[in-house]
Amino acid sequence: MVYVFIAIGVFVFTAAIWEFINSKDKAAYLVKNSIILFLVILVLFLFGPFFILSPVKIGYTTVEENGVTLIYPENKKSEANKIMKLCQEVAFTNDKFFQIKTTPKILLAVSDFDMLRFGANPKASGASLPWGINVKISKASYGVIAHEMSHLTLKQLTGKGSTSFPRWFDEGLASYLGKMDYYRNLDQLKLDVYENRYQDDLTSWRGLVGLLKWQNIIFFDPHRSPSQVYGQSYHMIKYLVEKYGQEKVDLLLVTMKVLPFHQAFEKVYGFSEKQFSNEFIEYLKLGKF
Repeated sequence: MVYVFIAIGVFVFTAAIWEFINSKDKAAYLVKNSIILFLVILVLFLFGPFFILSPVKIGYTTVEENGVTLIYPENKKSEANKIMKLCQEVAFTNDKFFQIKTTPKILLAVSDFDMLRFGANPKASGASLPWGINVKISKASYGVIAHEMSHLTLKQLTGKGSTSFPRWFDEGLASYLGKMDYYRNLDQLKLDVYENRYQDDLTSWRGLVGLLKWQNIIFFDPHRSPSQVYGQSYHMIKYLVEKYGQEKVDLLLVTMKVLPFHQAFEKVYGFSEKQFSNEFIEYLKLGKF
């Protein structure tokens, strides 16, 4: 959702530049719009998607323990104390996996509206933004926090944005670290293969187009379901780790700093994403699990 806010901002900024160029009284135009711009930015920091970054957080309390910052509504202290313990546990496991020290900022949202104004899907349990993580209090769990922390750490470690990784890897790794094994079991995935619900072309999940396909936006696929794609990506990562070892994943993460994902993957594993997809499909068909 934060990208929607950014897109709107770019559109408004472009329109303002165009209006300025055609304005007869440019000085008056600049004064008026500078005031409007200041007010808009103020609202975005005090009540919107930049809330985590705001030095003033009305109605919220900020606490920091061992590098983890938790921002929560003042009337939710009891829930926040429990969630902070979860965040500490997740951060320890996350940093151990990625072999990097992180200092995550987690913002707790009470309602769907809060999720929306903080820049996330209002129906989501959690969301990662470039500057922190949003988590809905009622949905806060080890899995949700670990999932979002993985997204954030992957970008931090490699220095790349989310569209640099195919969805099967980014979402699969996040689900794997979140221990989210409940989307689909292997027998269900095997059935998906035979009933043409399985996504065998992993390259279709690359880049911005791949992100939109994953979210079923614009490129709508009536056969796609969240449980199928999340279940598939989770089990692919689990298979990759268990068959080829954690060391290979570690090497892949390092190699991704200097190479595009598909090149890094092939260099580390010695086969392409397509070949890996075929191997995993054969594994499902054999059913020896």
